[in-house]
Amino acid sequence: MLSPKKKKYTFFLFFAATLGAAAWIAFALLPRSRTYAEVDLSRFPAPEIIRADSSRHQLTIQRYRQIGPEIRLLAYTPSAGIAPFTATVVQGDRRQEIVISAYPGGWLRLTAGILETGPFILTLKSLKDSLCNVTAALEFDGMQAREIADTARWFRHGSDDDLLDVRVTVKNGKYHLKDFAGYDDGRKRYYFLESMRTDSLDKGIAVRPGYLYTVVARWIDGPYDQWWNRTRHRTSRLQSIWIAPDSASSGAGSAGRLSPVPFPGWFRPSQTFNPWFDRIFPEYEPVPGKLMMTYRLNRDVPSEAYFKRGVTHLPRWEQDIPAEKQHWTEAPGFFGDRDQRWFESLGRSEVEAYADRVGRIGVYAYDFEFWNRRYSPGVRQRLLWFSSRLKQNNPGMYLFDYWGGSAYVNTTFRDKDGNFTPAGFLQDYAGPRSNHFNFEKNSDGDFFGRYFNMTAVDVYPRPPVTVGDRHYNLNNYLVLSAVHASRINRLFSYQQNNKTIWFAWNRFMPMYDDPPFPWQVRTTNPEGSLVFSGLETIPASQALSLSLFSLIEGDGLYVWNDSQPWGRGPDNYSIRDNTHLHAATIWLPADGRSEVTRFSADSSSGESPRYWDYASDFFALGNWMACQAGDIVYQGKRGDLPFYLEGQWHEPQQEQAVLAAQYRLPFVTSVTNGDRILVLALDSFQQPGHTRSLRIRLPDGSEAEIELYGNWPSLYRGVLTR
Repeated sequence: MLSPKKKKYTFFLFFAATLGAAAWIAFALLPRSRTYAEVDLSRFPAPEIIRADSSRHQLTIQRYRQIGPEIRLLAYTPSAGIAPFTATVVQGDRRQEIVISAYPGGWLRLTAGILETGPFILTLKSLKDSLCNVTAALEFDGMQAREIADTARWFRHGSDDDLLDVRVTVKNGKYHLKDFAGYDDGRKRYYFLESMRTDSLDKGIAVRPGYLYTVVARWIDGPYDQWWNRTRHRTSRLQSIWIAPDSASSGAGSAGRLSPVPFPGWFRPSQTFNPWFDRIFPEYEPVPGKLMMTYRLNRDVPSEAYFKRGVTHLPRWEQDIPAEKQHWTEAPGFFGDRDQRWFESLGRSEVEAYADRVGRIGVYAYDFEFWNRRYSPGVRQRLLWFSSRLKQNNPGMYLFDYWGGSAYVNTTFRDKDGNFTPAGFLQDYAGPRSNHFNFEKNSDGDFFGRYFNMTAVDVYPRPPVTVGDRHYNLNNYLVLSAVHASRINRLFSYQQNNKTIWFAWNRFMPMYDDPPFPWQVRTTNPEGSLVFSGLETIPASQALSLSLFSLIEGDGLYVWNDSQPWGRGPDNYSIRDNTHLHAATIWLPADGRSEVTRFSADSSSGESPRYWDYASDFFALGNWMACQAGDIVYQGKRGDLPFYLEGQWHEPQQEQAVLAAQYRLPFVTSVTNGDRILVLALDSFQQPGHTRSLRIRLPDGSEAEIELYGNWPSLYRGVLTR
């Protein structure tokens, strides 16, 4: 029996003894500068110790718990470096021996296939020292083991430690997501499912199979609206779970003359960290006039495979593609990272000489971050010279400014002072005007509207800061604000014929010194766990929404990417020495001794990704779904539709996107082409797992019922009567 003083430090001692104290701090299980209440271990049973460890290591098992078929053991020893262990399990005449390696966190994990309900005997022995062993009696609950759904039906990636443990359960034939970790150290815990605040994930939330769900848990020593405060000792975890569809979950059914455009039966997100749309999607052509600008993501897939799968442009570094199929977002390095004062000193001929270096290209964007977003008069004048020369050299180029913005900029219905005020944006339709200093005209009348023929709408995911009175966060308003910005920008005469492009990213922009998310890679050679520090990945539902709305409400999508094409494999990482395991990265060898220096990526194939890029598969899925209705989208007419909600019809108005944000309404829009119609709908404020049947009125006066599931977009097509 440990004394209370020893018990207080149980978690730390085991982790430090097994992995090294620095790893504990680096992984941010507990902030260093604050002491929190001890995780309550009394809720977990203590095993009966049958034979204590007589070696100098004093190995013991303090507590255990069962999660599905898995037994977790809270072991303790004052010695370092005794992992891994062999676990010998005996129940009746059944016997099984299992090697247990270390995972992030304080509990060992054991899954024995022989166990049934009842007691069993466990002997835990160090592979480093056979004299170090302990034998204990524990209980196994077979009914609890069957609570977890068959892992052939689901998988997950993300963090994998003691703080978050989301699994798929089955109850009365229904699937649920449930967090089994129950981690509580005295701080406040907040769950987000598909970017929506929820308080019941520890009890289980019913969800539909056939979808991918992202769970984020955050801990802070204060209310969540203080998340921006970096002194609040914050911790974050993320897990994303895909549940395969079954025959009973075919999705939304036919709605009169409307039929859903469902996920195709062959679609699955890649189970590895690499997206695989560039290999498993069938070949298809983009909708004429629509643009899909992305990156080649896999080193072993040729660029031609992308152009055969709905992609119109790849980055300039792809040397084997025509110039008109290249895109590029030009960073300040183009000007040698010099400052604003230097740029303002250039004469026109010097600026034009830089423009001449750009050459022929299909899509070109400015991303000159080292200047203020609001250009000074001197900077603006020189960028006008630069733009004029570019268009002179390459009249067919699509040109836009990502960093400097389009004529109208809206960042999730926040005013110039950062206040969240959707109602304040209603007036923009009455008197549309540029709200961006950069589009002011020079004394000679020259301005960017003469040169930019592409309007960029920024749909980078926003910080998950709560707004309003119901705990919604800025990302719940992202699609609606993008629709609003797209429509206002098209009201300016000089942008009416522009291509409206949504500029997206597959991860969240870090702010407020956000704590990193640990991404775990299970390696095979050497065997173990590499835990990388990473950013939060956007929910799959958001990726699909951005893709569909950008192609149906707008003219295309530009998906930013951070890296060159990736290699493949669980071991293809280049970590030369321990200095490359920076403060937020951990290496846990299964044998307890393999050095991280054994990882040396094959430079010819490229290093593998360090996080699961499922978002790219869903961006591609939206493109594919839109292209299935290309006959309607091409030269179709946009128009929002009336819907019936809470006893009244909501007739669409010009400012419908703002009204939907203000009153937290569903948003229903359409494209008609002759007697054909495509309906796209989204409820940005519905809780994940919830389903709403929404009655809508079609342009021919008929009514139809469509289904809205969680935050996922719904796409229907049909035929009108004339």
